[in-house]
Amino acid sequence: MIRFFFPRSQTPDIALECEDAIDAALREIDDHVVTAGWPPEAAFEAMSAAADNQAIAYLKACYDTLPRSARKSSSARMREGN
Repeated sequence: MIRFFFPRSQTPDIALECEDAIDAALREIDDHVVTAGWPPEAAFEAMSAAADNQAIAYLKACYDTLPRSARKSSSARMREGN
């Protein structure tokens, strides 16, 4: 069973702590998927795509909470590469 621990601190290392927690979960998911018969390459590609989809959904949800005036300026900055 996948279990996560609470972050130890709110330091710049919090992303690394989170990565450690997620890494263990991904290994467990991979073990189950490969044991079920999926090729490891397909499992890794699917996990990567799922992570990308989650990031896109999170960013879209954050964008959707911005006031309309901020959305326009944010979209313009994104198109300009800023």
